[in-house]
Amino acid sequence: MAMKIVSPWVNLYREYEEFFRRDPYVKVLCDDEHKTIDLYVDGDAKAEALAMMMPAERAFGGVVVKICVIPSNDKTKTCGDLCVDAFSSNEALAFTKTIHGLFNNDITYVVFENTVVQYHNDDLGDIFGQRSCLYQDLAKDIFTEADGVYFCTNKNTYKGPAGYWP
Repeated sequence: MAMKIVSPWVNLYREYEEFFRRDPYVKVLCDDEHKTIDLYVDGDAKAEALAMMMPAERAFGGVVVKICVIPSNDKTKTCGDLCVDAFSSNEALAFTKTIHGLFNNDITYVVFENTVVQYHNDDLGDIFGQRSCLYQDLAKDIFTEADGVYFCTNKNTYKGPAGYWP
């Protein structure tokens, strides 16, 4: 079996693609030539929330990848709860829970389904060249850290791979 080498920015694109695979309101596209990852989002509040939660770019050595959230229209709404707006239609989300006033701050837990996500990368430690991880791992890598927001995995029963075998 031939292993295909994947650049770090293509790996990042695949992380976004897998994270939003089950969200019918987000379409992820990669322009390798121009080094951009575009997220086309239906819903103004969702688009605004995602844009606020994600970095505008990621650097990989001398390569800078721009990450663009493109709303379905130009209207801007105030989003109340970023996490609920950002992940509301994503089937990977189990639930969110906000605890108010803990240590004088609010803490929001974004809890994803207990599902293994698999996608191709250049992991030579895997016979299929796949990365296997949880949605919380993808979320921690692709979203900007925010005070009081924590990504977790539901403790309910394992549901099997969410990815696909190419």
